[in-house]
Amino acid sequence: MPNTVLKKGKKKKKEQKEEKKKKKTTTKKKKKKKKKKKKKKKKKKKKKKSSQEDKKEEDWGRGRGGNGVEVRGEITNRNIFFVY
Repeated sequence: MPNTVLKKGKKKKKEQKEEKKKKKTTTKKKKKKKKKKKKKKKKKKKKKKSSQEDKKEEDWGRGRGGNGVEVRGEITNRNIFFVY
């Protein structure tokens, strides 16, 4: 069927394509940016400060002098013993 014979209300294919192109160029919508949710920071529980006397424990351990001799002493700081 030739394009010249048209029913009422219908346009030629070329005209329809041109209109679509015009619509595409003129009616572009901007995309909305999604807001990022802020993560809530977890509060760290504060450790209760115990007195210095509680921290010092009497224990058996190897003294710092070699020979592998076990000495009675105080733990003050990571297995460092002070002999008394």
